[in-house]
Amino acid sequence: MTDFVYIPILKLKLGERGALFQLSPADKAKLRPLLEVLPESLKKKPAKVKAGGPPPPTHAELIAHQVADAWGTETPVFIDCAYLLAALEGSTASVTPATAITDIFDAMRSEKVKAIPVFTGHEAPPLTAALQAIIATDGRGACLRAYHQLPKGGTIHAPLAASFYTRSIASLGLSTAQTDLLVDMGAFIPGMVAPHAASVRGIIDALPSGPGWRTLAVAGTAFPKSFAGLANYSINTYERTEWLVWDTLRRSTKPSERMPLFSDYAINHPGHLEFDPVKMQLNGHIRYTTPTLFLYAKGQNLTTRRRKTVIISTPGAAQFRGIAASLVAHPDFSGPSFSAGDQYIDDVANGRTATPGSPTTWRRAGTNHHLTLVVRQVIAASGSGGIASLFAPSGPTGPASPALAS
Repeated sequence: MTDFVYIPILKLKLGERGALFQLSPADKAKLRPLLEVLPESLKKKPAKVKAGGPPPPTHAELIAHQVADAWGTETPVFIDCAYLLAALEGSTASVTPATAITDIFDAMRSEKVKAIPVFTGHEAPPLTAALQAIIATDGRGACLRAYHQLPKGGTIHAPLAASFYTRSIASLGLSTAQTDLLVDMGAFIPGMVAPHAASVRGIIDALPSGPGWRTLAVAGTAFPKSFAGLANYSINTYERTEWLVWDTLRRSTKPSERMPLFSDYAINHPGHLEFDPVKMQLNGHIRYTTPTLFLYAKGQNLTTRRRKTVIISTPGAAQFRGIAASLVAHPDFSGPSFSAGDQYIDDVANGRTATPGSPTTWRRAGTNHHLTLVVRQVIAASGSGGIASLFAPSGPTGPASPALAS
């Protein structure tokens, strides 16, 4: 029996780190994040060496310090380096995937972070050997993140999936009791709750009998990949299919059957797209979660741009005050006492902040609200806290402006 109920999959970026940092202690205790280390982590230029001073931190040390700042060192955290390692594969960099993950977990150890490595079962032999060494040194086992995608109109071949899990953990010398199994369904299709739930149930039922997995969780999201075509200054709604799938499983699971933990991508779409300010335009927006929906409150372009011979000016970041006010007035706004993120939304809407914020602070606010809501939603649905606990104030939260390593 785990002491947490929720595994959010988060990018190791400043906004998401701030969201974790600002969680109330009670809410934080009930989740265990999976943090995705991104290729951008290797692009940060090291600080200049001061005469007679200590050497600047390495990229691995910066990554570990970011995790320690955001999450702390008392509770384990899943660390997924897949995106970073894929960027190194076949590159001209002197660092290989195997040496990179070794360096990162060495740095985690130095920072006292209780890091659990994430693997997919598709690692090359050198990376497998590096993971084996990490597991042997830390003694925390590992997390198998098994990717699946529901075929249109079809189902996943559950017995083949279960066989793959068994082979994957054997490659690292792990038992099920040493392994957290995260069945990652990726992008759910809105409106297809029943087919998704049936596929997940089939995978779970096909798992071998015997000693159980240390943790069994199912991840996915219906958060949109694109918001093109939306009207400026509008609030748009999207179904939280991943929640409806999990809740369908919960309602239909018999006492003798295994029920997975809930996992999602918070307020992100699966995958990784590095933002290029030269080629891409960023709209002012706020992402907000309700018990069954995602809200996307859209403003307009944040920067002045030229279209042919016409210069299109924008209010810039000032638009966030109006967007925040529209959310505060929305019937699904949880109230300023619900979370640190909600307090920030209310403060900006009512002019109590020096600035209207930035895309990073708004990702922090939206993610913090989402994590808080989902933790309480899962507890309430599981009968551990009563439905009233879903809307209860969060209590003490972290500082409003965390001093996180950038």
